Amino acid sequence: MQHTDIHAEFERYASHQPRQDWSILHLHLRQQRCAGLKGVTTANSKRGGINYNLNMNKRMFVFGAVDLETDQFQELDLRFVPSGGAGYHAIVHENTSFDLFGGVAANREFFSTGLQRTSAEILLGEELVHSCRAARPLGRSWYSFPMFPMAATIA
Repeated sequence: MQHTDIHAEFERYASHQPRQDWSILHLHLRQQRCAGLKGVTTANSKRGGINYNLNMNKRMFVFGAVDLETDQFQELDLRFVPSGGAGYHAIVHENTSFDLFGGVAANREFFSTGLQRTSAEILLGEELVHSCRAARPLGRSWYSFPMFPMAATIA
């Protein structure tokens, strides 16, 4: 089984200012390629995206993101998901942050079979990050994308 996972996070902030002054750019890339018995490929997918958060004041922020995906076995040539919304910094401490956020996303899918689908989604989520001074930050996130199919699904 071959599995490649690349995750990078870039942060830009003034050196002595608190967290509420940050603007944050997240970049994520992931390729999954698995081979089963006798070397037969059983998974082949690529995912990536970019997310930008901009703090409006001490507690509120806005964000925009674009995610892209392809998957050989779903016959998915491209999934394109732009999204945006707003959030609230519920906890802002030197070592701990807890954010709640929501927004909307559009999901556009193109398949090798000729099928094309479009849907709108509500984006809901939270993110908790805690860091010990000498260690890398630990965190967990939860995201939900309830889907609402649009009337114009193109075959």
